[in-house]
Amino acid sequence: MGVFWLFHVNPDKGFTLLGYDTYEYTIGEFLIPYKVLFFKLRHPLMAFWLFPVSILAYLPEWLFGIASVLPVFTIAANLAMALSTSLVWRICRLMNPSSFYGNLVCTGVYFSFAQIIISSFAVESFPFSSLALLSYISYVWLSRNKADVYSDNLFFAIISGITITNGLKFVLAQYVVERKRDGVLKRVFNSSFLFLFLTSIAVLVAVVRWVFLIRPASPDVSLVSLLLGDSMNYVIHYDFFQWFKVVGYNFFVSPILLCVDAINFEGFDFSEKVLENLSLWAIPLFLFYGSLLLSLWINRKKQLVHVFLCFLVVDVLVHLILGYGLNEGHIFSAHWLFMFPVLLAMLSNLFRSVIVRNIYYLCLFFFSGVLLIHNLSYIVTGIVNVN
Repeated sequence: MGVFWLFHVNPDKGFTLLGYDTYEYTIGEFLIPYKVLFFKLRHPLMAFWLFPVSILAYLPEWLFGIASVLPVFTIAANLAMALSTSLVWRICRLMNPSSFYGNLVCTGVYFSFAQIIISSFAVESFPFSSLALLSYISYVWLSRNKADVYSDNLFFAIISGITITNGLKFVLAQYVVERKRDGVLKRVFNSSFLFLFLTSIAVLVAVVRWVFLIRPASPDVSLVSLLLGDSMNYVIHYDFFQWFKVVGYNFFVSPILLCVDAINFEGFDFSEKVLENLSLWAIPLFLFYGSLLLSLWINRKKQLVHVFLCFLVVDVLVHLILGYGLNEGHIFSAHWLFMFPVLLAMLSNLFRSVIVRNIYYLCLFFFSGVLLIHNLSYIVTGIVNVN
């Protein structure tokens, strides 16, 4: 999809899926040095972690005039999602060791999700957040590596640095391990040194920029607004009935099923076209989420399920309750969509009969195939018809 998009979209015309985050948190075509530690509260260290990709993207264009930015960042997003998918496969295999092909089918379901397809070529923060969270799960809970202060510091700095609210997921995940408040607080404190060190330098760079560069040219720009950026603009309020529509669409429909053109998707779009698609998909989605809830209940005592729920709870708090970016299910869903195929793989352990288990995998295979065709048709149509 990334290659298809590169050849069918002219970034100089209309909408481009290269992403706001990519333009904002990279060194830019002039190789601006301070942007290595560019700080905004939502993604405090994203520019730092993207620096190697940023150099590979902009340096050929700066030195030789080669149009390298778009291909390099697209490849980076594809690579991040490919590695994420391989980790999903690994987790499924460990949770359901009895069926090789069954785990392939569950991973295929994950790949057919609307926002996972979009994440593989829309270069925002979520492909990298997804990879960071899955790497953390794989290293700590699946590889059985003994936790140490160095790995904790590295993971906390990467996860929180890419998206600040993901730091809460790290904290809650520690509670799943420690089960004691004092132990959690101590471990989180010991894990925060690298993040605080790098963030402090980034904030210092921002202050110096504001004092010597920004304030003399634009006295009306405050330091607080510089550090926060437009973060507060994402807190959106809806009336009572509209809130339920937005929550239902962005938490349960938008991450799985495209109902609007991917090139112009809006989380709160409820046109007749959307409602028509939802009516056709009502029963499949009901069965799909029913299977996930059944798996959650059956495996409710497993530590990995508790970790998944910690990740989901944070997004429920931030987006659903506080209303921050509530209409952007295409962004925050990548932080927990990977739990769905794993839950489906874990559910298959319930079936003792080989015939019943094969029927279950066949249903998932059919569901993922139809879903993939449906979502790709919307994405391709949106890309080809972009102005």
